[in-house]
Parts: sequence; C-alpha cells; structure tokens
Amino acid sequence: MAKTLAEEIAAFSAALSYESIPDLVLGKCKELVLDSVGCALGGVSSEPARIVGEVMKALGGVGESTVIGSKRRLPVTAAAVVNGVMLRYLDFNDTDYGTKTGGHHSEILPCALAVGERQRASGRDLLDAIVIGYEIQCAFTDTIDFFSAGLHGVTLGAVAAPAVAGKLLKLDVKRMANAIGLSCT
Repeated sequence: MAKTLAEEIAAFSAALSYESIPDLVLGKCKELVLDSVGCALGGVSSEPARIVGEVMKALGGVGESTVIGSKRRLPVTAAAVVNGVMLRYLDFNDTDYGTKTGGHHSEILPCALAVGERQRASGRDLLDAIVIGYEIQCAFTDTIDFFSAGLHGVTLGAVAAPAVAGKLLKLDVKRMANAIGLSCT
C-alpha cells in the first residue's frame, strides 16, 4: 500500500537526526532563529501583539511557554500564537523565493520555541525540529506553485508545524502523520 504524503513527511521528520544535518545547514538555521527572534522583539510592543496577548491570557490555562520579551507564560498554543504575531509584525522575517512559491518559513519558529520549551527540549532537539520545518516548507515551495492554485505560501505552516511539534513531542510516524492530516483539513 502506498504511503500518503502525510506519512512520507512524518517518516522523514521522525528519521532526521541532528547528527545527520550538515554544519552549513545548522549554521544557517541558527542565523534564521536569531534573525526571527530579533523580528519578534521588534513586535513586542505592537498593538496586534498586545491585543492577541490579552485575548490569550483571558482564555486562561497553565503557563507552559514564555511570551517573547516578557516574563509572562501562557499555554503552549497561546504562547505560539502571540509570539507568531510578534514575529510577523515587522514583516522582516526570512523570505524564501523558492522556484515555484515564496514564503516566510520562520513562521514555524513560534511553534518550535513554545513546544520545545514545554518539552524541555535540548538545543539539538530544537534545531533538529526547526530544520525539519524549513526542509518541508522549502521542498513544497520548490515544487508547487501555490499562487497559481489560489493559495499563499503561508499555507505550508499547516504541514510543517505539526511535523515540528511532533518531532519535539517524540510522536511516532503514525501519530505525526495523523497530526499533519488533521492540520491540513
């Protein structure tokens, strides 16, 4: 029986290990993380970040992950949302002009940072998951013209984020494929 695309992505994600990532890729990944955190810091005091932060705080829950630029902790999903608003506020985060579609692949970083903190992931595990997110998104932007299909490159977050989170949560291939499939529906 043929594997679904979600299963192939999950298998790739589960198999990738920090040790197999070339030094050049790790260096670029670290650079993009620092650049993106800088972009998020530029959005800390923005009105959208303030509003979303208030809404997420009002929803309540256990503080599992840090909101960038503060001591505030929110549930993992809420922290990822607030940090994502901050990261995109200045719109200076990375841009990939793939051969078919472009995108801001650093949009997976708020998910990676929030889940990684919650899971107490090592720096290696975090970089491993981030590289997975970038690899997935770059593979798609190099092969599919999302714009011609009436979609935007940001759509790729629905594929990459569950793989990133799944890697950090140490999901098996089946559970990660299910997460990717649910996210894309």
